[in-house]
Amino acid sequence: MPVTTLFDNIPIVIKSVNDFKFQLYLKNAGYKFLVLYQVLPSASGIKLTSNQNTVKVVPAKIFRARYFYDVYWNETFYGRLRSKGFFKKGGSKKYLNFIFTTNEEETFTIQSDYFSMETKIQNTEDKELLTAKRTYFDLSKDKKTNRRGEQHHIQVSESKLPKEILLSLYIQVMGVR
Repeated sequence: MPVTTLFDNIPIVIKSVNDFKFQLYLKNAGYKFLVLYQVLPSASGIKLTSNQNTVKVVPAKIFRARYFYDVYWNETFYGRLRSKGFFKKGGSKKYLNFIFTTNEEETFTIQSDYFSMETKIQNTEDKELLTAKRTYFDLSKDKKTNRRGEQHHIQVSESKLPKEILLSLYIQVMGVR
């Protein structure tokens, strides 16, 4: 992600049964300046594309202490991703503690414990929709991409949410950490 901040149009490929591509999404040049110089890193979002669909995670309120992102599915509003309040809503109990609310008022949680390399997206019944395990730093090369570095192994379960939405939420939350 750090290099893509300089050149925000470089797509990164996610290898799976269906190939997905994501890239950094910045509203304008002012936002790019804020992100590049780490003034407001929350001013960046992502754009994930597949063969059929496009998902954009766009920063909604960049001058707040918490993170707020609007999620668009094929250019129509789909929901809002936000971080939990640090003190009032138990946001300090987890390393990553986000809530995604769809426009149909369905709520999903995105959580990762402190010192854990596992991130989960769950619905209100605690059913895991996405489970991702990442390595801290790995010197071995990945077999599919032939690259070194942090690797993410993602399992997506069948759910009402499209896979593109789940992946874009995960990527955005990993970018925030």
